[in-house]
Amino acid sequence: MCPDARVAFTTLYHQKAATVYRYFHHQVDQVQDAEDLTATTFLTALARFGHYQPEQGSLSAWLFGIAHNCLREHRRRSRPVEQLPLELLDQQPLPERQVLSAERAIALRRAIRELPAEQSEALALRFFGGLRTRDVAAVLGKSEGAVKMLVHRAVTALRDCSTWEDWR
Repeated sequence: MCPDARVAFTTLYHQKAATVYRYFHHQVDQVQDAEDLTATTFLTALARFGHYQPEQGSLSAWLFGIAHNCLREHRRRSRPVEQLPLELLDQQPLPERQVLSAERAIALRRAIRELPAEQSEALALRFFGGLRTRDVAAVLGKSEGAVKMLVHRAVTALRDCSTWEDWR
């Protein structure tokens, strides 16, 4: 790898590692799995970095395309396990608040998992992955309008869901 590419990849890693990890943490529940998937994504990206073509989309979309494929492969190999996202819990909550936060997190996670797969993935890439609509479109191979509709329908379904009331 040439020095310029090494610097570019290092910059990409520093800018996107936390976002990629957050995306995986939301998707797989287990901290260890999220860490492993993040590492696999960046190892794959490093191996393929010389093949990135800017005219086919942004670097973020390219990276999240790799992350998306790593997640699909992970899901083929394992069953998801229900666990609470730690960021939804208070730092030092009272026991009652901790139980309530846990119940809300479980309800939200279940509601998201009950969405159609495309809506759930678009929602995760957009909000947990922090991608722009056009980058989500590039990752999913859809138009920006289709991605906007998927996200809109997902948010509407969550808003209308009975478990959403439990989450509030």
